[in-house]
Amino acid sequence: MNTDNQTPQSTETQIEVMIRAINALTAKVGNLTVERATEPTAEENQHITANVPIT
Repeated sequence: MNTDNQTPQSTETQIEVMIRAINALTAKVGNLTVERATEPTAEENQHITANVPIT
């Protein structure tokens, strides 16, 4: 994150920082699968269902 007293980072540096953070987090997960990398369209949202048990 950039604050007023820090110099702005280049896009490449920001990407490197994000990649390191992702690698650090995913190293702790045994089986990680990315199902979707983009937001679903409105049409796709219309077909989403959920089964929620009644308590």
